[in-house]
Amino acid sequence: MANIALIVGTTLGSSEYVADEMAEQLSQLNHHSEVFIDPQLAQLNDFSVWIIVSSTHGAGDLPDNIVPFYKQLMLEMPDLNGIQHALCAIGDSNYDTFC
Repeated sequence: MANIALIVGTTLGSSEYVADEMAEQLSQLNHHSEVFIDPQLAQLNDFSVWIIVSSTHGAGDLPDNIVPFYKQLMLEMPDLNGIQHALCAIGDSNYDTFC
C-alpha cells in the first residue's frame, strides 16, 4: 500500500475531477491517496508518491491555484530524491505550449 498525493493544478475544475477519479481507483487498489487543491510542502511529508494532475492555460501558464506551491518548491528547494512522481497533463495537445 502506497501513500499517494494527488496534487491538482486547475483553472476550470477538470483536473480536480480527474484527480478525484484517480483517488477512487487507487482506493480500490488498497492505496491511500489524498487530493490537494492548495498543496503545501509540509502537508506532503507522509507521501512517497506524488501525482501532479494539471492543466495549463493561456500560453502554457500554470493554473493560479498551483502557482504558490511551485514558488514554494523553487524557494525551498527540498530534497525530493525519495519521492516517486508522475504527471497527468490535461488539455489540448494541439497548442504549441500544451503542458
